[in-house]
Amino acid sequence: YYIMQMTTNIYDKPDVAYANTRIDDLKSLAKKALLDNQPVWFACDMGKDQSSKLGMMASNLYDYDSMFKIRSKISKKDQVLYRDGVPNHAMVFVGVDLIDDKPVKWMVENSWGADKGSKGYWALYDNWFTQHVYCVIIHKDYLTDKLKKVFEQQPVVLPPWDPMYKAFVD
Repeated sequence: YYIMQMTTNIYDKPDVAYANTRIDDLKSLAKKALLDNQPVWFACDMGKDQSSKLGMMASNLYDYDSMFKIRSKISKKDQVLYRDGVPNHAMVFVGVDLIDDKPVKWMVENSWGADKGSKGYWALYDNWFTQHVYCVIIHKDYLTDKLKKVFEQQPVVLPPWDPMYKAFVD
């Protein structure tokens, strides 16, 4: 359980709080809320493997490794440690495409306007979620009992200049 200092944007309200959990948990919770017709806010690194013309976010959308004859893939943990991956844009999940009850792609409403993507909507492939989504906001009604208990613990307070760094690498 983490709290980021000086992150409130409403007078006299608490700072932003996070529970660190596995990416599969984020997906499961987001799917549960979406299937109940609840949109889900999320933050991601929008600078990677995306096309505003196509309205698509998919890992390996561009083949840089073959072009430059390098191996550019690093783990999400290393992306955070080396400041190569940060949550720099927020959007909203409004739908999910399932095969055998597992997400294949997510429907996203972006704030960049109707001239980007498909009238402002994008397809986010599940492999991109794994690599580039960092957090979601889920109503507490959808949290598991285990995650609800996390918020009963004493939080780790993070300084404002290093938001979520410790949460992402622990």
